[in-house]
Amino acid sequence: MVYLNLAPGIVKAPRVLSVINQSIVIESAKLMGPEDRHEPRIFQEFKEILEDTEPDEVGRFEFYEAARDDQVSLVIATGEERTFGNVILTLGVRRGGES
Repeated sequence: MVYLNLAPGIVKAPRVLSVINQSIVIESAKLMGPEDRHEPRIFQEFKEILEDTEPDEVGRFEFYEAARDDQVSLVIATGEERTFGNVILTLGVRRGGES
C-alpha cells in the first residue's frame, strides 16, 4: 500500500491517475457509480485522463469485491475528498522503457 494521503486534498486522485497514465498502459478502469446513476463531476476528470480507455461503472458492492480480489497488487491512498473519487485499474506493460 502506498499512502499519499498526507492531508485532505493535498494529493488528489486525478493527479495520481494522470501520472500513472503517462507511465503505464492502462488496459481497463472501473469506477464506483452512484445508485442514482447521476455522474459525479470527478468522473469527467477521470475520463479526460483515460482518453484511450472507457471506464466501466460498477455498483458499490461489485467495486468493493473487485478491490478485495487476490489479484490486486497495489493500492494507492490519495488525499481525495470527493465522493466516488476511486478507481480500479488493470495495467499492462510499461511505456517507453527498454526491456
